[in-house]
Amino acid sequence: MIRALLICVVMALAPAASAASRAEVEYEINGAFERSEWTRAERRAFALSLVANALDVYTSIRSDDRCVETNPILGRDPSAAQLIGVKVLAIGFEWWLYSSPRTSHYPTHVYGYTSAAIHGWAAWSNSRNRCFRGW
Repeated sequence: MIRALLICVVMALAPAASAASRAEVEYEINGAFERSEWTRAERRAFALSLVANALDVYTSIRSDDRCVETNPILGRDPSAAQLIGVKVLAIGFEWWLYSSPRTSHYPTHVYGYTSAAIHGWAAWSNSRNRCFRGW
């Protein structure tokens, strides 16, 4: 539906003397949507990664000053904004990875499952510390 609408708009706006044929326009628009659908494994991996990253941030923020963050990028005492910002970048990269036509032939869902395992373990580890203030 969206593809057809875009094709109609592009064809209507194209000048009459344009050398582009309808087939060429359809090819260009379809290329933009080539990887718009994620596989079931990618959707599942992304959801698990999203939950694990959210829990990791939550348990990091809910820890008191006795806890020391071991994140090598942010240092020992990052702010909540820094923690959230890094997670937003990581999740954004993962979304791009699944949506990019350049990665369609790779098993990209492995990245999401790995991210979920690492950050799920970090959240579990954070919640087991004595300085964690609870759920």
